[in-house]
Amino acid sequence: MAVLSREAAALKCFLCGSVCGHVIDRVVRLAPGVRPAETLSRVRCPRCGGSVYVDHEIDRSFLQN
Repeated sequence: MAVLSREAAALKCFLCGSVCGHVIDRVVRLAPGVRPAETLSRVRCPRCGGSVYVDHEIDRSFLQN
C-alpha cells in the first residue's frame, strides 16, 4: 500500500464528474483543455461547462488568495 507524502485532491465537475485538474501541495494543475480563471470558483469543465469542486477535504484558506 502506497502512502502519499503530499497533500492531493482532484478538481471534478459537479455536472458530469469529469476530472478537470488536481491540487497537489497547494498548487493547482488544470487538465488539458481547461481554461485558467482568476479563482477556482470560476473554472468551468470543458466537457459540459459545469463548475468544479475539490473532491478531498483540504485547507481551503489558500484558495481564497
